[in-house]
Amino acid sequence: MNLRRIVALGAASAAVATLAMLGAACGNSAAHHTTTSITPDTSATQVAVQLSNWAIKASPDRVPAGIIQFVATHQMDHSMMDGSQGGETHDLDVARKSADGSYKMMGSVKDISMGESKSLYLTLEPGEYELQCNVVEQVDGNAISHYAKGMHETFTVS
Repeated sequence: MNLRRIVALGAASAAVATLAMLGAACGNSAAHHTTTSITPDTSATQVAVQLSNWAIKASPDRVPAGIIQFVATHQMDHSMMDGSQGGETHDLDVARKSADGSYKMMGSVKDISMGESKSLYLTLEPGEYELQCNVVEQVDGNAISHYAKGMHETFTVS
């Protein structure tokens, strides 16, 4: 076998191995998707975040600074299950409040369908934060802002 053929076979093998690793890493992301700003850590403080039409409820709503795992669950107990009022998907955005009252996005997890849970890992410093759903959808020709309907809650990191 000549050197060119050996190099070509080696490159092809490396490409196949890379594709196999990517496929394994992607797995079944439809069942559970994790958006991370850091590597998931078993020592993270866990916060359960319930998303429903039109509310966000975090438990607990105050945690110590450090690595935090937000587990966002889109509740299925909507009063308008036919989707005529919107709210079939929600997002969880975590924003830090600045001194001027504006918010800086720290991380988010998108497109959480009814009955689904997704996780978000963030390292947060002490301060005031807001958990938000910033979805805006069109229903019967009307724009529905989840945030304007009340999907935001203060969250404190001490």
